[in-house]
Amino acid sequence: MLALATRYRRLGVPGEKDLIGGGIHFCATCDGPFYKNREVVVVGGGNSGVE
Repeated sequence: MLALATRYRRLGVPGEKDLIGGGIHFCATCDGPFYKNREVVVVGGGNSGVE
């Protein structure tokens, strides 16, 4: 999961803290290449999630 925004917000779901940096990411520029050609979930609103 990539959380892409100008500032990140945690979802508050069970297990979230354990997955930060190893499944949940907040920086598309930094971590996006690790997920090239893979299915991901984008959570949020606005156009930053689509970019």
